[in-house]
Amino acid sequence: MFDSLEKLKPQFSDVFYGESGADICSRFRELEKLLVHASTRVFWEFGLQIEGNQDGFPPPQDGSVPKLVRYAINYLKNLTIDNYNAPMAQVLRTEQLWKSGILSNPENDQDLLKGAVSNVMEAIQSNVESKKSRYKDKVLAQIFAMNTYWYIYMRTRNTELGKLLGEPYMKKRYRYAAEESAYLYQKQAWGSLVKLLDKEEIRRLNNKEGVGGVVKSKWEAFTTGFEDMQEA
Repeated sequence: MFDSLEKLKPQFSDVFYGESGADICSRFRELEKLLVHASTRVFWEFGLQIEGNQDGFPPPQDGSVPKLVRYAINYLKNLTIDNYNAPMAQVLRTEQLWKSGILSNPENDQDLLKGAVSNVMEAIQSNVESKKSRYKDKVLAQIFAMNTYWYIYMRTRNTELGKLLGEPYMKKRYRYAAEESAYLYQKQAWGSLVKLLDKEEIRRLNNKEGVGGVVKSKWEAFTTGFEDMQEA
């Protein structure tokens, strides 16, 4: 809507030029201000609501990606495509000028949009960490984080959103977080079972009876542990 209004502005000024059109031009400017303020307010509040975990839903009990994360990422992807990123950057620029006046070292539009989008991405990460902390099952918490961060990374990769934020940023904040969660999942879920497969204790035994007893006890412990994991 703001973009359409901007395109109309030159023609509008020509048609309603002079004293006779002063009132309607003033109304046009007021409409422009309302659009700018409304657009920026919705954008900033969007990030705040995500960060504040105000969706009201508990973390997914199957460790899947929350609907809020899916919605937020898709929203940002649409916002950063060619049709919308320039108008949104202009809205942010206009709001900044109205609030701060002419800056000595103003950001370019791309950096301004990148900063605003980064704030929302960080809010998403805060939301994920908040939900992760609410899991009683530590293993499920790592599955949730792994799934969600990997989803964020893969859904933004090779998109306009990913290009805007940059691959180093996406790797550092989301891919590495997914990989760390995957490692912790393996350690917490399988670590105790993997230790049972250690052959060092068997190598230290000299008699076959002792070896057989240790192997049997390890196998029974492994089977019991594996069954417990399946039931959990």
